[in-house]
Amino acid sequence: MEQDLKRCRWALYRGSTAIVQAVLSGLRPIYLKRIDELSIDPLYELGPFRVAVASPGDLEGVIRGDLQEDGNTRLQDFKASYDYCRKMFVPWNVDALDRLVAD
Repeated sequence: MEQDLKRCRWALYRGSTAIVQAVLSGLRPIYLKRIDELSIDPLYELGPFRVAVASPGDLEGVIRGDLQEDGNTRLQDFKASYDYCRKMFVPWNVDALDRLVAD
């Protein structure tokens, strides 16, 4: 997966939390939504860096739009998304676990 993330710019996803790793690797998340279906998007709270598409035409439009922008246009949106994803999973606190087991 790491090799794939290095070669990509976008990540098309549904409900997988693997999208968090994709964002942390610098990819723009694109949620594939289905019409008349309850969203299963783990990044539903993200701002404009995350987009949703419902058709191949929608996806093509997002990619074309991104390719026409300069590299700095979405930098602030990416930084906010990166920070959000970084906070989703925190490292294990082994000391806390030791104290819990010891009690």
